[in-house]
Amino acid sequence: MTMDNVQDFAQSALPPLGQIAGTLPLDPATLKGVHYGLTAAETAIGVAGVNT
Repeated sequence: MTMDNVQDFAQSALPPLGQIAGTLPLDPATLKGVHYGLTAAETAIGVAGVNT
């Protein structure tokens, strides 16, 4: 698996996961944490791709 594959996966899979989380019966603080986590993951993958 290459960094490009990982970045493509992150760009295609993480946003829908955020949308799915938005449909779950989560309290606002938990939902915010999920969204922050997904954003952090996408950012980390992007930064890792810049450094390769």
